Amino acid sequence: MLSYCGYQFIGAISALMAGLLFKSIGYYVVLTYFSFALGFFLMRSLKWQLQSDSAANQQDPYAASTSGTKRRFNLLILMMVLQTFTMWRLSAHLIAP
Repeated sequence: MLSYCGYQFIGAISALMAGLLFKSIGYYVVLTYFSFALGFFLMRSLKWQLQSDSAANQQDPYAASTSGTKRRFNLLILMMVLQTFTMWRLSAHLIAP
């Protein structure tokens, strides 16, 4: 999970570059795009791990219950929201209103 946290800086830097070129409207457009792209990327790349853990637990009769899958999915959603918020928080003060 920690290695995926660095991708927010690519979106923040791209949004800042768009803010320099197109003022605040360019910043917000690019920031919104990268927020959705980062969320989509995290869902596509980490969701298969949740599903494979769930399938492995169903095949093993001695494994713990699969109720942890919903908790992991909620953690994934929380990470997506925090990444977006952090991307905005790191760069919002650098754009002129």
